[in-house]
Amino acid sequence: MAQTVIQAFQVKRRLFRTIVLLIVILAAVLAGSWFLYKKLQESKAGLYDEIIYGAASKYCVDPCLLKAVIWKESAFDRNAAGGKGEIGLMQIKPDGAVTDWANSHGVPMLSRGVFSDPALNIEIGAWYLSKELRKWSSYKDVERLALCGYNAGPGNAEKWKPASVDADFKNNIKFRSTRIYVDAIIKKCEEYRKKRKEPR
Repeated sequence: MAQTVIQAFQVKRRLFRTIVLLIVILAAVLAGSWFLYKKLQESKAGLYDEIIYGAASKYCVDPCLLKAVIWKESAFDRNAAGGKGEIGLMQIKPDGAVTDWANSHGVPMLSRGVFSDPALNIEIGAWYLSKELRKWSSYKDVERLALCGYNAGPGNAEKWKPASVDADFKNNIKFRSTRIYVDAIIKKCEEYRKKRKEPR
């Protein structure tokens, strides 16, 4: 009887050690995968810096804000496609920002396929974001209002604007998805700004 109890205890102890070992291995694999994922994201994030900085300079947009919009809209996937017809890095819509841009620049509407080109996509997205930033330039929350216009449309941003230029308006945003969108971009933009200020 005593021998059977000892053997059962040893089996349980071996099983426990095996489970602990498997948990440690799984944790290591997950940590390694997360590290590789973050490194891949960082490398993808730098792919379009030259285009981003060029478009940001052309349209007087903070490049960190522009890059944060791309991060949120497409995770730097040039082939990203949205459920409502959004295209490319900045998820521009042919019947929205693209049409406005074409009319503003006096160019004929191009075929849909060309809008996933990173340079053209960022050009149009930066132009549209710049237009929204200029519209709300007298407001304290200019970036948040512009992002609302970019995400939910200028009409909704107009409805949600604060009573005065100095008032906070975050709680005015009626769409939960837009609140999350705006907060995420503002946070990521601050991360990019901090990295830009860090000594190399």
